[in-house]
Order: sequence, then C-alpha cells, then structure tokens
Amino acid sequence: MSEQYQLGPTSHFVTENMNQNLKIFSIGVAGGVVGIFLTGFLMFGFFAISDKLNRIDIYCQEGKTTEKSGIICELLEIKDRGETLKVSDIVSSPTEYENKILKDKTTSGKFLEVKVKIKNERKESVGISGITLIDKEGRKYENMWETTDWIDKNLQGGNVGAGLSRDFTQIFEVSKDTQNFKVKVMLWKSALVD
Repeated sequence: MSEQYQLGPTSHFVTENMNQNLKIFSIGVAGGVVGIFLTGFLMFGFFAISDKLNRIDIYCQEGKTTEKSGIICELLEIKDRGETLKVSDIVSSPTEYENKILKDKTTSGKFLEVKVKIKNERKESVGISGITLIDKEGRKYENMWETTDWIDKNLQGGNVGAGLSRDFTQIFEVSKDTQNFKVKVMLWKSALVD
C-alpha cells in the first residue's frame, strides 16, 4: 500500500517563491555577464585611444627628411651585410662562454643594417618602440633581436630627449631581390617613457 501525500496550502507559495528567486538569480547572472563584457569593451577602447594619443608613427625614406608632430626622421644608410653575420664582427667583446656558444648568423636572403636619425623638437622626450623596414612591394620586415650583438648598444634604442637627436641602427633579414625601402619608426610620447 502506498502512501499519498497531500500538499498543504503553503506548497503553492513555496513553489512560486522559488520560481521568483530563480528569475532574480538569472537576471543577476545575465547582468553580471553584460557588465563584464561592457567593462572589457570600455577598457579596450580606453587603451586603443591611449595608444593613438601616445604613439607617433613616422615614415622615412633614404635621401629625404620627414617631419611629423615635432619629430624629424632621416634614413641615413642601408648597408648590405650579405648572407652571413660573422661572430668575428660582433661589436661588444663576447665573454669566453659566449665565444663558445655564439655562431655566425646566416640567411638565404641578405642582412641589411639600417641607420636612422631621429631629431626631437618636442617639449618632452620620446622613446623608440620599434622600426619596421618596408620594401617597394609593401612587404614588412621587423628588426631581428638576435642580431643585437652586431650593433653598438648605444645605437639600439631608448629615448630621445626634448631638443636632442639620436641615431638608431637595426639589422633586418630580407629576401635577396628586395629593394627601394622606407622605414616606419614607432615612437612613444613621454607619458609612457618617463
């Protein structure tokens, strides 16, 4: 014989109250998800605007002087270093350990040493954040961090103080047929480099 339970008059109230709590909880979760999304979206927008306001991109071509936002850029020289960067050509004196592990760098293309002069006519310092080499086909080449031993440390990057100028040198690996270059120099305004 099975027993049957009969729900009292309060069971309807409990069920209705649970449904209402579930609705409130669902709305709260949805609101939290929307809030997290909006916060991320606003932060992305803030950093994108901040990046635009604090970065200066200037393009330089050999034999021409370019000016933008108080920055003067000259592409001084593009030197073909060939297919091999020899350990014997390293600028800094390698330690005994480095002499054992360093090897010549080779490429199926060629290495180009690019020298750029930046003159800062602004009232605050700017910091160099990168140099991109662009060929006549629009192909972009990033500087090679692993070739810094072949460049004087004083020419590798850093800040350019207000009213000062500074030369920068980077080495790029490019294809053999590449020619007719321009350089994109990316600088940060002092708010981010001081």
